[in-house]
Amino acid sequence: MTYPEAVSFLFEAFPVFHISGKDAYKPGLRNIQLLMQHLDNPHKGFKIIHVAGTNGKGSVSHSLAAILQISGYKTALFTSPHLVSFTERIRVNGVPASEDFISNFITVHKSFLLELKPSFFEISVAMAFLYFQACGVEWAVIETGLGGRLDASNVVIPEISVITSIGLDHTDLLGNTLEQIAFEKAGIIKPNKPVVVGEMDKNSLSVIEKIAGEKNSHCFYAPNHFRILNCKVFDLYQEIQLENIVNSQKFLYRLDLLGSYQLKNILTVLTTLQQCQNINNVNNHNISEALMKVCPLTGLKGRWQLLSKNPVVICDIGHNEQGMRENLKQLLSMNFSRLHIVLGFAKDKDVNSILSMMPKQAIYYFTAAQSIRAMNPNTLYQLAKHFQLEGSVFPEAKDAISHARKNADPSDVIFIGGSAYLVGELLAGSIF
Repeated sequence: MTYPEAVSFLFEAFPVFHISGKDAYKPGLRNIQLLMQHLDNPHKGFKIIHVAGTNGKGSVSHSLAAILQISGYKTALFTSPHLVSFTERIRVNGVPASEDFISNFITVHKSFLLELKPSFFEISVAMAFLYFQACGVEWAVIETGLGGRLDASNVVIPEISVITSIGLDHTDLLGNTLEQIAFEKAGIIKPNKPVVVGEMDKNSLSVIEKIAGEKNSHCFYAPNHFRILNCKVFDLYQEIQLENIVNSQKFLYRLDLLGSYQLKNILTVLTTLQQCQNINNVNNHNISEALMKVCPLTGLKGRWQLLSKNPVVICDIGHNEQGMRENLKQLLSMNFSRLHIVLGFAKDKDVNSILSMMPKQAIYYFTAAQSIRAMNPNTLYQLAKHFQLEGSVFPEAKDAISHARKNADPSDVIFIGGSAYLVGELLAGSIF
């Protein structure tokens, strides 16, 4: 079986979340446990940092992987979804998994997979763990797919767990309140293993601290350990001065991740490194070097990514209320003549809550990714009208972006977002 055949088989034979939505979600660990037994438990051969959260988990995971890699560890990284190629999900020292490994995995285990009928994500997790074992990795940073407690990645016993943030997303699967979602995310906490928590509301934090206490897990709230003293934003990086609250030691880092929300993420990253007892080679020089080149080291894309200048074109995969709020805060702090927003959403998102905070002075281009989960742009347009948002409908994203670029003056800003899959198509080169 060739690599294209293997990937087609995965997408066609098993339920995929970004295509089928919640119908692809198979809560529980039975399938992944059977997969691990079938593969002789490859996930037990390396140390793990397990990362969950509504927003920020991708950036935190990539940053931790970059630092471990620069510090000399053979480092694995598992993330989802992929933006361009399936191999992006599975990386070792920043290099995507080989296509030969993936095609061979499907060829060898096809019969077992058809019999077990796991989800696309469960297969991805199992494949990643086997690949990491084959590559002889020392550390693996594992990002949850959806939730935590019932997520397939939760089969691992990590050295430390990380919960980056809690927000209202996937409420049809995880719960309708922040407390319910916090409960699901906190399911990754393991007995006698520490957990680091990023900035969040008091009620969510209380839920996580309660569960950590029940599991005898020491809970470290990142904003109690580090704080931002100053930040300067430049074209290609932001310079951040921080202080260790405990000992008043100060640090100066340059981040190639330009989103203002990265200020919260860096506190979580540093607290995780500080509290993970088995990371011995990391020092401040390694942290500083890694943070300046997270993107080239790990292949991170789609996080406040600058695509061009004159006009400035930015894309970001933030696709829920919490993520979009952070994006808008940064967008509206910029200097521009006019703001153009190319917008598309999945149809199962709480779009009204996002549209209610979108700036009325912007020019909108309503569109959709090429996915059956994508909201019809005409529907989005009608919803947007209730919030006095003006714009035009473009059934194809490439036309929306083309019109935005034609209409924009050099002093304008174009923002493309609302859907990770829309950004994925953009970065694949098919619509930009």
